[in-house]
Amino acid sequence: MVAKINGTDLNGLDEIFQKEVTKPLKAGTLYYNWNDDIKKHKVYGHNADVPTDNGLGPSALGTWDGKLFGAAGSLHTNAISYAIFLCAMLKKEGLKKSSFKEMLKEQVHFKDDNILKLEVGQTGWGLGFAQKPTTNGMIHLHTGNNHDFQAYAMFVPEKQYGFVFFTNSDKAQSFVMEIGRIIKEQF
Repeated sequence: MVAKINGTDLNGLDEIFQKEVTKPLKAGTLYYNWNDDIKKHKVYGHNADVPTDNGLGPSALGTWDGKLFGAAGSLHTNAISYAIFLCAMLKKEGLKKSSFKEMLKEQVHFKDDNILKLEVGQTGWGLGFAQKPTTNGMIHLHTGNNHDFQAYAMFVPEKQYGFVFFTNSDKAQSFVMEIGRIIKEQF
């Protein structure tokens, strides 16, 4: 829809994203399409169950040409740049007030038997962020799991804090469990 409104195709959405999000936030490295900067800085993923030469590891580095803009899961970035984006969400900088309200509002509500609701307490989705109510306020979170690359990001506007971590391995789950054990309800 965004591509059609702007008279471009999916490949052209990254240019719009750079102009309207990355540059105004001074967020640095946030790209959807493959480019020389990504090729230069991309790290290898590590998966204990999959050899690195099967197309997921070093032999595949740089082979994805980035022709498809995948808003839900193809953002190439680093934890620092993504943290800048989360800080903008916390400070409500860079977008209209109404846009922040829509992004953080629960757009999809889970049924009571939803596995995410039952296992981790998420109640639904906003625009890009899962919603998890806690006694400390609403946690807005996003995760990623491409097997040899895993990520977790969360923020709580009411408390003005959040965090993000990225791994280039399949070991994020144990890290998430330990963080949850230490900071409990704030997570």
